[in-house]
Amino acid sequence: MKKTFFPIATFLLLSIVFFSCEKEQTIESTPEANLITTVDQNETGGEDDCCHEENMFERQLHWFSFLTAEILVHNAEIRSAFALEFGTIRNYTIPAEDLIGPNALIPSFDQEFFDIMTAYIEDGNGWPNSNQTPPPIPPVIGGLPGGNAEALTALYYTIILDDNCVELYLPNGFNLSVPSPEITTTAHPLTDATSNEGKHWHFSPLVQGYIWPPVVVNPAYTATNDNIFVARPVRNAVAPPSDPCSYTLYSGIDFTDFLD
Repeated sequence: MKKTFFPIATFLLLSIVFFSCEKEQTIESTPEANLITTVDQNETGGEDDCCHEENMFERQLHWFSFLTAEILVHNAEIRSAFALEFGTIRNYTIPAEDLIGPNALIPSFDQEFFDIMTAYIEDGNGWPNSNQTPPPIPPVIGGLPGGNAEALTALYYTIILDDNCVELYLPNGFNLSVPSPEITTTAHPLTDATSNEGKHWHFSPLVQGYIWPPVVVNPAYTATNDNIFVARPVRNAVAPPSDPCSYTLYSGIDFTDFLD
């Protein structure tokens, strides 16, 4: 069940210092709702330039597929409901609003998504400094000292559901019928690249639990693995440039080409 967003959350959010970038940054607000940009002090770009607006959106997409997989591998009841609701179809897409928010088709999935993300924010997780951490998630990274993690999770819902058009793309469909399914998660790179980093959820007999080491997801990987969940934007081709789902920032990129 989607929680009510607190108006103060936007102000609090702008107070977050992105320690995970391991450099000084300043955060600027813009007139657009929920738009947060960061200024890199050395302005050199490259791998260290971790928190620009477009990179934050990619990280938010990574989180969407990552948490979907976490719920499905750990909760057999929700996994069965997911399979029953969405079936097993090759080249399948699932709109984000069918999974989370007030119109979610499986309310227990939505509640689990909200609760797990809130727990991650409260714990301060959000930057992948080892194989066992979730993908990063600016702008709701890290939680707030004495702050409201639920408000930040609600803000994430707003970004995914209201400020963007997002879907899960399953290039090989899915098969969740085995007791311990394996799922690979990734996000559209928001460029013309043909690969992106991902996480491979699988059960480890050594630790008697699930682990999610990093993998490179590309056409060759897709050809030999099932249950690949890709979070990607959906462009509204008839939307005016002012519409966020026109994605003028990524003009020339066909989101449907990645892993097609």
